[in-house]
Amino acid sequence: MSYLDKICKSYFSDNFKFSDIFNYYLFNGNPVIKECDLKDKNIESISNINIEQYDSKFRDILKECVIKTDDRFNYLLLGIENQSKIDKEMVLRVLEYDIREYKKQYENNFKNNKSNVKINKKILPIITIVIYYGNDIWNAPRSLYDYFYNIDSNILKYIPNYKLNLICPKEINEEDLNKFKSDFKIIIEYIKSSDDRNKLLKTCNKYQILNKETSLIIKEALKSKNINIVLNTDKEETNMCKAIEDLYNDGLEKGKIEGKIEGKEEATHEYVTLLHKSGMDNIKISEILKIDIEKVNQILNC
Repeated sequence: MSYLDKICKSYFSDNFKFSDIFNYYLFNGNPVIKECDLKDKNIESISNINIEQYDSKFRDILKECVIKTDDRFNYLLLGIENQSKIDKEMVLRVLEYDIREYKKQYENNFKNNKSNVKINKKILPIITIVIYYGNDIWNAPRSLYDYFYNIDSNILKYIPNYKLNLICPKEINEEDLNKFKSDFKIIIEYIKSSDDRNKLLKTCNKYQILNKETSLIIKEALKSKNINIVLNTDKEETNMCKAIEDLYNDGLEKGKIEGKIEGKEEATHEYVTLLHKSGMDNIKISEILKIDIEKVNQILNC
């Protein structure tokens, strides 16, 4: 199990954050699923499994849910899979998780019933959402059909399909981003801006103080872009502007930024300009870059 998986499991143990994902995906951001509608479900008894196989064989998070729609109560299971990398087997993995859960429900509700008493229990449907924490287009299969090659449509219609429910930051526009009600929106914004230093600086300035769990997820997600954010994990809150300082120091060590700027003086000028464009005031720029305020004023007044 990766460190990102562990953090995300803790993060989504919060029912508000968990429900926010499904309200976004299923109900266009409307708060249909409430925190009180969710209940943690034991995925497997650890004592009954081979712990060496746990990482790849068991899903991340699963909760029981009751959703009230117009004329009924809907009982189902909701699952989240956290994915740091694009995985060509993801459709098959999630399908395996769901089938295992359906089989377990059947065995508990029907097969293990030794009496002749008729039971009214049913199998609960499962919805699994995969969250990808990279900033690339998901170029792997998104359905079972995507694995097939050149199958006639008259044959294909008899083969059940299985589609991946996927949240991919690259595919979320500004309008959809605002449908998130939790700070998961901030995580997505950081990931989306990770390809562009200027955008990342603006995002850091926009969301400076974050709780430890959220900042740790961002830190792990941005590692794929070789962005190393140094956090003080002893504190419950993190000032994300430290990330700007790390980027700045990295630029100085290389003597250039994005292959265009040579030398310390030019790098300083570039970062002052970028921070100013992000909306940061001159005093804060001076503190972050550790240069005199007069130097900042001079650069911006040129």
